[in-house]
Amino acid sequence: MWPRPVTVAVAVLALCVPAGAGPFPECAERAYAQSADASRQWQRDLRDLTVKGRPDLAALASLAMEQQLARIDHRQAQFRYLLDTDVRRVNTGNGLVSFRNFDWTKADARVLRTRSADYVAIERKVEDLERRSQARLDWPTMHDFVRTSLSTSPQFQDLLRRFQAREGEIELLLKSCQPSP
Repeated sequence: MWPRPVTVAVAVLALCVPAGAGPFPECAERAYAQSADASRQWQRDLRDLTVKGRPDLAALASLAMEQQLARIDHRQAQFRYLLDTDVRRVNTGNGLVSFRNFDWTKADARVLRTRSADYVAIERKVEDLERRSQARLDWPTMHDFVRTSLSTSPQFQDLLRRFQAREGEIELLLKSCQPSP
């Protein structure tokens, strides 16, 4: 049995370990899932704000959101594959942008397609939504609205601040996700 001061010190140290700490793959997956959820919420909020300002663009704003949500799901499936197959390729040491923009090869995609019917379905969904998006002629109208009116509105700025704050929290979690030496 440890002396009481040692037991108390161990307990205090355990409480000081960041919430994200733990085995590297689990911590990295938690950070990626939170990042993906933040991006999904951003896309939903952006669609809602666009529709509020321009109800005539509702169908296109929803299509753009669906396309982005599918891309997020696609990338998250790729990330999970890397965690399962080559965790060394998961970079948590250079910030959230680096973490999300991991290297992905055609060979990775081929292997994942053979292993996961869900991944194949996600790829098809992304392709279908891209085809549908490209067929729309009202993209310039929506881009102009977002660029000139929406992005300068207080509501957009508030959404952006909330998204950036959430990403800041994820950055802190990410810093606690370090691979074992």
